[in-house]
Amino acid sequence: MEYNTYVCKRDGNSLPEIDFDFEKKIFCMKGSSSVSDPEEFYKKLETIIRENGEKLKNNSVNVICEFDYINTGSTKCIYNLIKRFCEISQKVLIEWNHAEEDEDTMECGMFIEEELLSEYKNFSMQMIKMAW
Repeated sequence: MEYNTYVCKRDGNSLPEIDFDFEKKIFCMKGSSSVSDPEEFYKKLETIIRENGEKLKNNSVNVICEFDYINTGSTKCIYNLIKRFCEISQKVLIEWNHAEEDEDTMECGMFIEEELLSEYKNFSMQMIKMAW
């Protein structure tokens, strides 16, 4: 299905809020991601990105992640989403926001960056400590 904008409001404390704007090339994910079956949730988002990938080719995209909690299963799924952006887009700018004292979320971002570096050169990642 083709989207200009895809929004998924936060559902309780286990799912993040998603705001994908294919026109502006800005993709935000924020909140907590502690869903028990993250593959089911994130697979839908991967499909949306793949189906709308034509809008992203030869463009720069901004991926903004602002998580206050991510479980292990979600980390891999978020990596797969960002990887999909790297496969489709010319350049991917990632802004990884985390609470100043939240080392776990910071380390998730560092893990994603290290994994991407082994495969892709068309991205840059900025780690930002937030005082929430």
